[in-house]
Amino acid sequence: MRLKSFFTMAAAAVTLVVGGTARAGLDFTVSTAPDPSYFTSGDGTSIVKVGETGTTTLNAGPPVNLPDSGRLSADLSGIDVNFAFPTVSSTLSSPESVSFTYGYNLTIHDLNTDTIGTVLVTGTIGGTASASGSTLTAFGFSAKVTGSSADANDPILMHLGQDLFTIAISSNASTGTAPNVNGGIGSLVVHIADPIFAVPEPTSIALLGLGGLGVFGLLRRRLAPRG
Repeated sequence: MRLKSFFTMAAAAVTLVVGGTARAGLDFTVSTAPDPSYFTSGDGTSIVKVGETGTTTLNAGPPVNLPDSGRLSADLSGIDVNFAFPTVSSTLSSPESVSFTYGYNLTIHDLNTDTIGTVLVTGTIGGTASASGSTLTAFGFSAKVTGSSADANDPILMHLGQDLFTIAISSNASTGTAPNVNGGIGSLVVHIADPIFAVPEPTSIALLGLGGLGVFGLLRRRLAPRG
């Protein structure tokens, strides 16, 4: 019985050393809405640029709620999340240069901690557009946690409860595909990852090693025959 109690205490000590370092990853949902300070025309979901021979309009696209059912999961390597599907239409009779600065609010619901946070993602879609075609590209991503005093950055860190998210806009995710004029749908992408997924801190590993040596020494003394 004394030996059994000893093993129980040893197991508890090891659990205490490494507890909270190994994680099952992030489980979350994402919803997206255009920021009204950027999409200022009409119902707040489009931006109109007036040219010499007509207009070109960037539409924010349909609301995004991911996933439709269940949840998204991210580990250390993370996943790409398509957060917006904008479209462009133009009545320009000849190609003209256009540039749109957009802003989307990404609301992330951390299902592990039931905590919600919002990130403002901004960027630019620009190039040449006309009624017959376009050469548009998406570029210049940046992001900022809503309510934070920190400058926009890439990647950014967002704490939700006890979980930590990294949201990369350019370096770890494709900048997306710009929409083609009059019918083509673009896709804007962020990369969301769990930066501490199943990675024990070095100090925890060292403590675990020392703890294991100590347990071994105690066990050896307990089992040694007494003279």
